[in-house]
Amino acid sequence: MGEGSWRTSVDELVSTFRSTVRGLVPSLQQVRIPIGVRPGVDAWDDITEVLFKHFVVEPIRWSLPEAEMEGFGLPCYEMDYENYSEFRGLLRVEAPTLDGRSNGDVLVFHSFAVSSRRRDLSTVVACPVGEDWSRGGHLVELEYERCEFRCLVKRLNGAVDELAAIQVSL
Repeated sequence: MGEGSWRTSVDELVSTFRSTVRGLVPSLQQVRIPIGVRPGVDAWDDITEVLFKHFVVEPIRWSLPEAEMEGFGLPCYEMDYENYSEFRGLLRVEAPTLDGRSNGDVLVFHSFAVSSRRRDLSTVVACPVGEDWSRGGHLVELEYERCEFRCLVKRLNGAVDELAAIQVSL
């Protein structure tokens, strides 16, 4: 018999991921692993991608009906794509004011960045994506405290649902 179920929100998954990465920063700096998006910084990419997969992607995947689990995925952490239509999920960023956002575009989570004024991962980097899930413009930066996260899920029947809360059977 299972242990029951776990109820959480997509926002909480992202918050826990961010907290974990922020907690690792001093140790990474101690062993001279550069923090953030820089060409050739494989260690940072490797660490953050594994954490993103297990803290965000997998809980969302396991909350889906069994038939929809296979093939579900979100764009990789800190990766740029010209077209997001190959993915069955997008991590949507909602924020009250969005400079540079086109009408109709959804902002898709890309990464966290080091804020120039606070020197922590307090900036959300997002990519505008159109209705057809193609890239709609340049990356934009948002204040983490003003953002909420949801998951857009492309169902097997073609419908797109937005998940704010999830439940995972344990």
